[in-house]
Amino acid sequence: MKKFITFFVFAFAILANTTLLKAQCTFISPTVEISNITTNVGGNCEVTMNLAFDLVTNSGNKIVFIHLWKQSQYPNLSYSTNQSQPTAANLSNALANFVIDNNNALPAFLSTYGPANSVIVKTPVNNPGLTIIRTTSATLGAERFIISNVKVIIPGACTNSFSFQGDAWSSNSNSNNPVVHCAMAGFIVGGTDPALTASRNCASYTMNVTTISTTKSIYYDVYMDNGDGIFNPSTDILINAVSSSNAITVTPSSAYNPGPVLLAAPYNSAPYTNRKMYFALSSVGQSFIGLTEVVNTTSCGLAPITLSSFYATRKNSTSVLLSWKTETEINAKGFDIERKTDNGYIKIAHVAASNNANGDVYSYQDNNSSKNISLYRIKLVDKNGSTKLSEVRSVKGNGAASDFTVFPNPSNGNSKVSITDLNENNEIQVLDYNGRVVKKMAITNTNAIDLTNLQKGLYLVKIVNTVTGEMVTKKLTVLQ
Repeated sequence: MKKFITFFVFAFAILANTTLLKAQCTFISPTVEISNITTNVGGNCEVTMNLAFDLVTNSGNKIVFIHLWKQSQYPNLSYSTNQSQPTAANLSNALANFVIDNNNALPAFLSTYGPANSVIVKTPVNNPGLTIIRTTSATLGAERFIISNVKVIIPGACTNSFSFQGDAWSSNSNSNNPVVHCAMAGFIVGGTDPALTASRNCASYTMNVTTISTTKSIYYDVYMDNGDGIFNPSTDILINAVSSSNAITVTPSSAYNPGPVLLAAPYNSAPYTNRKMYFALSSVGQSFIGLTEVVNTTSCGLAPITLSSFYATRKNSTSVLLSWKTETEINAKGFDIERKTDNGYIKIAHVAASNNANGDVYSYQDNNSSKNISLYRIKLVDKNGSTKLSEVRSVKGNGAASDFTVFPNPSNGNSKVSITDLNENNEIQVLDYNGRVVKKMAITNTNAIDLTNLQKGLYLVKIVNTVTGEMVTKKLTVLQ
């Protein structure tokens, strides 16, 4: 039976001082990224992961050694002297060993471990798909190493709790007794317990933390990627934090789930809606942070509301009816109704959104007895304050007949009809001078309608209310 993890789980550790720190080199920020967990044929758990670490550049890093154990089997090694390399016995339970030649333009895996040739090391031969790259680190004077597609076998079922512990050290040679120039021993990185999952959309995120072993006190930080697509807490944007003084408690029977958390501006709009977010989890008293990386899988606009139609119609001498329909609503606050005055648009009302994911229908009746044409628009507002404006709708003045303008007139066969009183019951009819209807169009969601490809001649253009029968007619001349 296979269990595929569709999210990425990282373990992130920052050690202010390595176990053995000399002038020649410094290891920083070891990470483990678990990309897949599968129960293999033997009943044990196969884990596919990516490893990464920063290494300050200098001449003492020609060969880099990395060892990784299941935390419960870590041998607690000491690198107190220059010749304290791990022995074959120390590495008998190691899940993965790497020997990396860092002395050339491109780093490469070596196939033997110099201090003990019996130790099996990971190479692309015995671990198909294994790769290594070296890039510039965000840490000044350091390089970032990323080892991808590491496969390790952990005894027991994948449902068992496990985490990792490891050592990293460097030397100038891969001999049987190389000098240890620097080392970072015992860094702890997360595995499957506690487990952290998260998801996000344009305007909010959710997270869930569980444990299958013992009660844990944890805290977390939420980061927005700075645009490079690589997690680095020193350069990414911290947008939410729960400090260790306010630790949350997770038990095997009680997960932690804060529910949807709204993203504050500007992180709920472009370009941040297309960037990764990182949810960094730490267990109090341990030196690791487990981290889930997520991306937004929804299509984002300026506001989480999609407007499909908007009409403005004078109903009588004292009122104008505004009606609109939405296609989608996600974390929507509502709609500000705005009317144009001599001083610009002013808010005359607010209509709350229903937050129906499939959209909804709304209306508002404005007390308006103006003799002049009135202009209306709707401001779509989401819960984070992001806004988006609708198109403008015009309405005839009190006592004035429905009106429209045809331009250019005369025309060369292509004209526009501009309507001052948009109504979903209206349609446009174009008749030639013999009374034949040559065009008929329903008025949908715009004040401007195109009349195209008319032949030379005289025409009547009518706006007809299909419910009341009211109509307004104007002449149009086409010259060719």
